[in-house]
Amino acid sequence: MSSTSEELEDYFLTNFDLWYNALESVTFKSQIIELTEKQILSFIYNNLHFNEFKEEIKNLNLPLLTQEEITMELQYLENKTNQLMASSFNHCKSDNNNNCKNDNYCKDKFYFIKLSCRSPKDAFAMSDKLKHLFKEKCKYFDIDNTLQQDNTLQNNNNNLQQKLNENFIINEKLKFIYESMIESMKIKEFKEAYFYLQNSYRILEDFILYFKQKQQLNTKQPKMEMKLIIREWIDIPLCNEFRCFIYNDKLRAISQYYDVCYFKELQQNKNEIKDKLEIFINEKVNNLLKNSKLQNNKKYICDLAIGKDGNIYVIELNPYSDTTDTCLFSWKRDEKVLKESEHVEFRIREKELKKEQLKHEIISIWIPLLFP
Repeated sequence: MSSTSEELEDYFLTNFDLWYNALESVTFKSQIIELTEKQILSFIYNNLHFNEFKEEIKNLNLPLLTQEEITMELQYLENKTNQLMASSFNHCKSDNNNNCKNDNYCKDKFYFIKLSCRSPKDAFAMSDKLKHLFKEKCKYFDIDNTLQQDNTLQNNNNNLQQKLNENFIINEKLKFIYESMIESMKIKEFKEAYFYLQNSYRILEDFILYFKQKQQLNTKQPKMEMKLIIREWIDIPLCNEFRCFIYNDKLRAISQYYDVCYFKELQQNKNEIKDKLEIFINEKVNNLLKNSKLQNNKKYICDLAIGKDGNIYVIELNPYSDTTDTCLFSWKRDEKVLKESEHVEFRIREKELKKEQLKHEIISIWIPLLFP
């Protein structure tokens, strides 16, 4: 995981705390907790992937902590996080009638916790919680009824009909997996979030990169600080997340975010969605960022969501670099489109992937779920 000073600086260039204040009106309500060095070290030493980075961490000459110090630091952080959840997010449906007896654990309240750079998405993707949610969704999946309702699957050729049905069912199950992963990210207290932070390879990578940056810049404090972000949870339909590529302050391309899934809704409303997202980036995001700490950053990747209420939200900003996934685009093959296109190119998946294709597109742990 070797990185130059320039690469490290670019990596942290779109950190959450650098854009949140500017885009607060168009994103999910959030609270930011600045992590101390001891808290960061506690996360590192308690991460389940520590041994995979043992030599690299050793070369950083990081201060050692006793287990007692680690426990104390994490307990303090847990108390602070839970207090912020209880006091800063008032969206309980019972609030107006003052009927909510225990608002901190109200069934209507959920949160998402991440670092200022990335989330522990990899830990959610492999969690037992995901597998349980997926099995529940499959249990109530009425295949015959769903197939009958979708007239695009009707064909007189029996062999072709069977193939269409198979691809359709696999695509639906794939959507169940992603929905289960997203739902597994909903948490109510720090203890649950910590389990995923502790199990995340990505989180440990980011903490190590933080200390690398600090040492390469040779300063007491790194240019970018590491923070814990608590975000209000809002349910977003799976098909309604998009990745937008901005280069030289101009929107060049858009891709559906969950790019291995086929969504009939996107095909039916492609032009309308493209126009809405384009207007939002040009009239909202770009203008708001002009007064932010990112005002000199002319290239970035912005993830957007269209809520059930029709409103568009900024999910997060990502660095414009090959560390960020391009979804239905390619950094190499589509370089000209992503940097120079004068007309926004919007890519969606036009049909379901076949079984043989999917096996190369999804993480290996999901293959037994899709193809038992």
